[in-house]
Amino acid sequence: MKKILIIDDEYQNREMLSDFLEIKGYEVITANNGSEGIEIFKKDHADAAIIDIKMPVMNGIDCALAIRKIEEHFPIIMITGHVDIDYKIHIKNIGLEHLLIKPLNINEIDEILQSFFN
Repeated sequence: MKKILIIDDEYQNREMLSDFLEIKGYEVITANNGSEGIEIFKKDHADAAIIDIKMPVMNGIDCALAIRKIEEHFPIIMITGHVDIDYKIHIKNIGLEHLLIKPLNINEIDEILQSFFN
């Protein structure tokens, strides 16, 4: 069973994603912010992560970079409720391919996760 780490400061998003992914057969672990997410990643290694960009304590981009320092090609989906062209450019420049805009299309998340593991 693949394990997905969800890092998002919005409780409703974490719960919605967690419930959906568990129905799809994934094991899910969650974190409230980037700093907590990195600590969880170090202790309880996941197979992929879904990370919100705008969060307190540590933003999602810094969190993704820290995770990628630990595991260079770790699969990450970035999510945001704030459409900003700078995010898209920055994410591409750091080697991340997937940026989804909230409200999320959970079927699209499932398709991307499946592409990571196939």
